[in-house]
Amino acid sequence: MSTIAIDVDEVLLSYINGLVCFYYIVYDDKIPGKPAITADMFRKYHFATDLECSDDESKKLTDAFHASKVFKRLPPVRGSVRGLQTLKARGHKLCVVTSRELAVRDITVSMLNEIYPTIFEPEDIHFGNQYGDSGEKKSKRQMCMEIEADILIDDLPRHVMSVSSETKGILFGNYPWNEGDYDVIRASDWADVVKTVDALV
Repeated sequence: MSTIAIDVDEVLLSYINGLVCFYYIVYDDKIPGKPAITADMFRKYHFATDLECSDDESKKLTDAFHASKVFKRLPPVRGSVRGLQTLKARGHKLCVVTSRELAVRDITVSMLNEIYPTIFEPEDIHFGNQYGDSGEKKSKRQMCMEIEADILIDDLPRHVMSVSSETKGILFGNYPWNEGDYDVIRASDWADVVKTVDALV
């Protein structure tokens, strides 16, 4: 049995698509100077850079998004439910490691329990609080070390490449922000994740 650490946004839940939907509902054609945004604009997964706005404007946007009904209904990434069920059935311990702030902890746990019932134990959902205004912050590397993760599945190259030698990183998905020739193991979708995990363990 392996301990597998799994990111949330763009690996389990479709955050960017939800944000684009929220932005359209709230701003598009309603407020002058607020043009529509599209998923294609997110090239770096750094919202201030991608949307060409200030860090404060980016934070206000994401805070408003997190308080919305759209955020509470983010859809699962295609194939993730079956993929997790398969990995769980094969005896792996599945843990969540997310950079999300503690302010959205409760709603995140609720969404995960609703979409992926019986997959994650409460004590196995970990928050790095990287975007929080207060509280301890932890990197993906730190969280993986604390839970002794054998594998990390994440969509951001910097997280996959940051883990210690004891953890194998899998770069998930074909997204604009993870394009490039990175010296990492890649999995294009959840079916590919299952095959890759089988080959690693």
